[in-house]
Parts: sequence; C-alpha cells; structure tokens
Amino acid sequence: MTATEALTSTFARGIPEGVKATKISGCDESECPAVYATDEPGVVLAQGTPVAGVDGVRLGPGEMAVKLPLSVLRDAVARLEGAGS
Repeated sequence: MTATEALTSTFARGIPEGVKATKISGCDESECPAVYATDEPGVVLAQGTPVAGVDGVRLGPGEMAVKLPLSVLRDAVARLEGAGS
C-alpha cells in the first residue's frame, strides 16, 4: 500500500459511508481549492493543496492540512452563516 492509499484509507474512516457533500465555496472546476457542506450535521470538508512541515502545525494520525485562499474560507463562512448552520 502506498502512503497516499494509506492516508486515503485512514481519512475515509473518519466520514461515514454515504455522506453527501455540496460545494459551497471555490471555483466551478473540480481541481481547485473549495469548501463543501456535508449532510453530516456540523461537518464541512476542505479541498486544497496538501502542506507538510509548516512550523506550528501539529497533525494527528490520519490528519492532513490543506492550503486554501482566505477568500474561499470567508465565502464558505458567509454562506454557512446565511444558511443558519
């Protein structure tokens, strides 16, 4: 098993199977930074460029930090607040 497969497998266990996600912020293409609302209450997903070795960021087993433009995050928060989430 490759490191990517192991990471994907670990991450997949954190979200129940069958959870649906809807893009609420980011570009209209599939390969760009984005934030997704899920049908799991209180849970969102972030899509971005993985980063490692950032001073001050400590990740736990199976966790990954991703880089997002602040504008994508602000837009997501505004949309979530407008939806009452």
